[in-house]
Amino acid sequence: MVSGRGKSIAMFVLSFTLFSCSNYSILSEFSLVNPTPGLKLTLSGSSVPNGSTLTLYPSGGTTPYSYAIAASSLYYSGTLGTISGDQFTAGTSIGSVNIYLSDSTGATVASTITIVPPTPTNFTAAGTSPSPAKIGLSWNYPTGTPVTSFNIMRSTGGAAFSQVGTVPATGVTSYNYPDSGGLNKNSIYIYYVVAVAGSYQSNSSVQQSAQP
Repeated sequence: MVSGRGKSIAMFVLSFTLFSCSNYSILSEFSLVNPTPGLKLTLSGSSVPNGSTLTLYPSGGTTPYSYAIAASSLYYSGTLGTISGDQFTAGTSIGSVNIYLSDSTGATVASTITIVPPTPTNFTAAGTSPSPAKIGLSWNYPTGTPVTSFNIMRSTGGAAFSQVGTVPATGVTSYNYPDSGGLNKNSIYIYYVVAVAGSYQSNSSVQQSAQP
């Protein structure tokens, strides 16, 4: 048989358990239950062109936050970039860069972003000759980058794109490519171009369609 003292202890434990369940929000406020989730850094994209910006989304941990940038694996070593607020602006380097997030306790996590070459601009495609069938392509590109070439991509009738040509990068701002490889004057072709630096490629230019 349980003594009177034992009964009082049992009742106390039961009372505490009920208090814990009915006051969960109060207990969690003091981190006794449901502790604060771990520090995390999410990025608005996995890659960013030179000079472009992406957003950083820090969460968890204890504010205020601070950031740091360090090279991971670079094809071309230039400036890494800058962070203002929660915005990262890529520098002139090409390759992988680590962005470190630290909270007020010193806890640190990292996310990796790939800096890629600038995207070709002002891309156009126009039929230049029905016989022999030919389409002329042109685009612009900034100077002073380590880009070595441009890949010409083409699709016919909604099929998957395939590479149909390569143009060496020569340090000028305007480029042209005449496509005449197996074209049919009655077909419509879709094109885009990407810049290449080592194993890194720029984002695709806008797509343009043309008929010889």
